[in-house]
Amino acid sequence: MLYPQEITAWDKEKTIDDESDPATGAYIALLAKIQHNIEGEDEFTVYPTGDDVDPTDGEGQYGWVCVAVPTTTWQANKQYNYELTFEDNAIGYKKDGTPIVGTKELSFTVTSVNWDEDVTPDQPVMGGE
Repeated sequence: MLYPQEITAWDKEKTIDDESDPATGAYIALLAKIQHNIEGEDEFTVYPTGDDVDPTDGEGQYGWVCVAVPTTTWQANKQYNYELTFEDNAIGYKKDGTPIVGTKELSFTVTSVNWDEDVTPDQPVMGGE
């Protein structure tokens, strides 16, 4: 449940977990692994490597990929669905704002429905089944 509020996009100039000067703004964070896997070529991990591996990941194979949520206003009685689009050469960002491979911004679409009119208790909420 989200409270009605105006949100601003994450300022990628600041690091998300810097306690002395934390980043501001909204973002989506995914724990992910990006691999190069093309038939006839050697498979290898593109991200994360080295210090980018999340230390809380028990297998040590995943790192955080962040995407800024555009400035918008979340309204009362609305359900917002964010659908990420993963494409070749799409960019996500590390928590410090550094781009992770790619040449174009990772994109997503946002849809909303009126919570009280269009969503019933037996419908999936936020992509659930």
